[in-house]
Amino acid sequence: MATITINVINESPDLQNFFIFQQPAVYPGELQVYANSLDSQALLPHATSDAHFTFMMDLDCQPVTIFYVQTGEYPAGTVVNFTNASIDAAVCDATPGYTTFNVTYNADGSWSVQAMALAGPAEDQLGPVEVANEPDLGRGDQV
Repeated sequence: MATITINVINESPDLQNFFIFQQPAVYPGELQVYANSLDSQALLPHATSDAHFTFMMDLDCQPVTIFYVQTGEYPAGTVVNFTNASIDAAVCDATPGYTTFNVTYNADGSWSVQAMALAGPAEDQLGPVEVANEPDLGRGDQV
């Protein structure tokens, strides 16, 4: 069983509400796809408050391991229209084995995502896998 950790930081100058949801399984013939908000939190700007939001979830043989972070108010358990909510959201794809994601909501409304996986002989050691620092990464881009 793996634990997925998503750390969210608000680098915008204003209070922002964030929610996390998971990509649902898609079945042929479905017109609209819905998901549930897994967690939600309001965050003050990091520069003035040092606030952050950490979400953790244990995964045990889940076929869909892609999570999204988006701005908005959707308390845990609220039904979310996946198609609409995933537009311009930060993408945290745990499918390749990433277990920790550092997600930053930038001042310009874009997202930065740093993905890390368990590395080394002991399973409790984290190491960065690959970090995209390209200035042209826009909303919804993933690492």
